[in-house]
Amino acid sequence: MLFILRWKELWLRRLENALYPFTHTWISHPVRDDYWRHGSVGEDYTRLHCPILLVGGWSDMYSETIFRMAEHHQGPLKLICGPWDHLYPDVSLMGPRIEFMRECLRWYDYHLKDIANGIMAEPKLRLYMKEG
Repeated sequence: MLFILRWKELWLRRLENALYPFTHTWISHPVRDDYWRHGSVGEDYTRLHCPILLVGGWSDMYSETIFRMAEHHQGPLKLICGPWDHLYPDVSLMGPRIEFMRECLRWYDYHLKDIANGIMAEPKLRLYMKEG
């Protein structure tokens, strides 16, 4: 009941403390400057040594990124690439959809929980092709 009586006050407090929209920051950096470089793996591939599951799509404007990363990464690695756009393969409108969360779970089970599930014995690269 107290919440119902104070809803306007609580909502205004939330609006006052809302995060600054990330799009404003992005728009203020229209070219590749230090803002973009600081978080870019492509600036120095040698910084990463952890296991990496790379997922990409042919219809994504960053489709070559996972292959460039794979070329330079020295640690454990798997690649999954298909006809998807810039969305996860289980929600993309481009098919086929795959059980992506199951693949992630298998990856994490192996690398974070040391569960022997055979994932590293599988091919390093899995491609989904529209045509043979």
